[in-house]
Amino acid sequence: MIKMAKIILLLCLCMGAMPQLWGQGRCPEIPSNYSWQTIEDYRKDADLVKKTLRWLTLAPLQLDLVTRSEANLFVMRWLAGTPDLKIEIQTSELPFIQAHPELLESFIHGMALAYLNKDGEVSRLDAYVSGFQSVAQVASQSKAMTKSRPLKPLLKAAKRREIKQYAQKIVFSAA
Repeated sequence: MIKMAKIILLLCLCMGAMPQLWGQGRCPEIPSNYSWQTIEDYRKDADLVKKTLRWLTLAPLQLDLVTRSEANLFVMRWLAGTPDLKIEIQTSELPFIQAHPELLESFIHGMALAYLNKDGEVSRLDAYVSGFQSVAQVASQSKAMTKSRPLKPLLKAAKRREIKQYAQKIVFSAA
């Protein structure tokens, strides 16, 4: 009887974790060879870049490191070359950067997704909000990061759905 209870408990725990895993989905198929020479080449891959950015902003940093690295490389190369998008970040406005420099990519992913979803018509504040949301999403999936002092104010703001206010303090206090 006790063994059956343990099995049922284990199944319940697994079922509780499944929606979270399903929500992350799979990384979009990244072409093995990609080259962008013209504006049209970049525009042709914009939807794939958006899908890849969505996956990168939701998937935990530790999930499938090889696929994550390939997806990140694809996105970063596209972002570096596309003439339709310019991302400006002041690292002094990122309170977590010294303790967690690996989260800069997540911040960039969030900002880029905001710009791409609005065809570049995004305020600096809204871009930062999206970047901070991406960092909070990824950081909240790591036990160590949830305990990190530099991330606590951001994670608290995310939990309270106050990232915009959090970003306002940072963006406007630095201006």
